[in-house]
Amino acid sequence: MSDQLKGCIETFSQKKWITPAGILSSIWVPVRDLDVHEEVQVQIDEIAGVFTYKSPGVRNRTLTRPLSDIAVYSFNPDVWFDALVDLFEIEPSKTESQRQLIENHLWHLGDLRIGNTNHQAPLYLAMRLEHCTADWKRALEDRRRDPRGIVLVDKFDDNMVVANGHQVCWIESLLKQNHSHVSVRRDMLDRMLGFDGTPQATDSVWFNESTGELKLPHMEKSKSFKGKQLAVIRAFWRVRSEKFPALKWEDVIERTGCGKDPGSTFGYDKWSIYLENVDPGAGMYELRNKS
Repeated sequence: MSDQLKGCIETFSQKKWITPAGILSSIWVPVRDLDVHEEVQVQIDEIAGVFTYKSPGVRNRTLTRPLSDIAVYSFNPDVWFDALVDLFEIEPSKTESQRQLIENHLWHLGDLRIGNTNHQAPLYLAMRLEHCTADWKRALEDRRRDPRGIVLVDKFDDNMVVANGHQVCWIESLLKQNHSHVSVRRDMLDRMLGFDGTPQATDSVWFNESTGELKLPHMEKSKSFKGKQLAVIRAFWRVRSEKFPALKWEDVIERTGCGKDPGSTFGYDKWSIYLENVDPGAGMYELRNKS
């Protein structure tokens, strides 16, 4: 319905993201007590551009509203997907012709180029995943699909774990708007993809949330974590792409239930392999990103 579009009808129609799909023949209206609603039939006057209905709460009272209030629109997903592909600058040869993986829930938009390298990473769009938990996890775990991609979600769950090295990101956090122009936060996207300006970056920095396997630039080989250690690494990895990729240790304890400090969690002679104390006075740490 039009009230769900919150003033975006004109813009969405111009972009062809939505098209008119008719008018409602009945609506739900409050009956005195706003917690109680009743369905009523409407009378439509297309010439006047209004509809009327009898108030269920006040006898002999007829209310008139603009016809646009009960207009119904259909969503054109492929047109919107094309807009996302353009926004993320996915090259035509890397777009996915068969986008839909799970109907109404999961789509593969194509493969992103990582920085100025020849490496690519898949970009997925996910909606209402709580309704298909097993199916979407199975789809992304498919080893025939390239690993270490990005899954854009409509709602972010801090406990969401994605296999195959994929990262979950709330779509709105990757976008910025300047007046009517929307663009991708390219610096954030590059950090998520492990790109720091060097072609080797994509191979030297990665984390698989499902297996707990972590590789940082200075590590000769990857290291796998379990339990509280995995929970801590996951927490730091998820803020790694943000402008300030550090966490206060007391917040980490609250999120993960880990030890009182990095040493008690990873070992006092080992924690600095994985973390940096970027503000000793405030107890702020982040994943080590330097050799």
